[in-house]
Amino acid sequence: MLSILYAMARFKSLCTTEEDCEKLVREISTIIDSDNFLSLIDFYTPYTPTRLKIALDQYKIDGDVDRLEEEVQARYLYDSNISGNIIVKDYPPLVHIELSPMCNYRCKFCFQQDEEHFKNMEFMSIDLFKIIIDQLEGNVPYITFSNRGEPTMNPHFIEMMEYCKGKFLDIKLNTNGSLLTKKKIEVILETVNTLVFSVDSVKEYSKYRVNGNFEKVMSNIKMVHHMRKPHHKISTRVSGVHCGQEDDSKYFDGYVDQTSFIQYHPWREIYSLPIHQSKQTCTEPFYRMYILYDGTVNSCDIDYKAEIGKNFPKVSKDNSVKDVWNSHELSRIRRLHVNGERSCIHPCNRCPFPEAAG
Repeated sequence: MLSILYAMARFKSLCTTEEDCEKLVREISTIIDSDNFLSLIDFYTPYTPTRLKIALDQYKIDGDVDRLEEEVQARYLYDSNISGNIIVKDYPPLVHIELSPMCNYRCKFCFQQDEEHFKNMEFMSIDLFKIIIDQLEGNVPYITFSNRGEPTMNPHFIEMMEYCKGKFLDIKLNTNGSLLTKKKIEVILETVNTLVFSVDSVKEYSKYRVNGNFEKVMSNIKMVHHMRKPHHKISTRVSGVHCGQEDDSKYFDGYVDQTSFIQYHPWREIYSLPIHQSKQTCTEPFYRMYILYDGTVNSCDIDYKAEIGKNFPKVSKDNSVKDVWNSHELSRIRRLHVNGERSCIHPCNRCPFPEAAG
């Protein structure tokens, strides 16, 4: 049996086009006699060199098919028993990129209610976006376009999606779905692997999604469904909160692949919550990086003012994602968590979910 390492070597020397990549994928699937491997890789077509290099680099043990599957699902896997022996890789497994800190909604369970904080912010520039993508390509397998605002508001959204096409194993986009157009949907279907619509309490939608229009959003969800073709390797989901007894999932049957609703909880501003003495180690600083619109880096999306990251270096042309991820400042945050000293970190010491965060 030809080893995966040998296959990787062949891959890096032979694959320069999508056709080359496709041929080698088929060959590897035959060599290791695994339909599972092929089905996993098939999800990430088109077979661009960058995407397959990432996939094969993660799959280093002969016959260990489960290894790749675990890596593919890494965005959802959290080790609640982090110890002082944890190994932090050179790059974060998952990076959230904030295309827009602003939002056209003012949801009652969201920090966008703090309008004063967001009033002087801007969209991420196309230049900074390209710098970030260039630094992540080949080093980070998963990226997500979400954080504090609505990503489709960015005037360069289509160009941004086109620029990152085929460069990662998985690209996820979270959107309220209100600003989608035919052109935006076209580029999303060709680029994004996981599309999540945030929709809440259908019958009282405008009450909780202030400024929102459910009929418009539903129309856009249906448009995505009708424009979606078999060659589009994308999974669609509706996620949100429900505020009554009705099962909101029924409204989306046949239009998305999955639905996921949680119970409504009013928004609580973390910075005014009482300080607690939890020693629970949070996994966020070890597995995720949030890059805000201006290059500011943070470790947590609950900390919407980026108090944790205010002393972190910013990502820029001269200050790479790798540099920030391995910086003294971010390493200090991890060390305090591992040592049970999160109470020294503001606002980790006020987190309303100290147990869930770990």
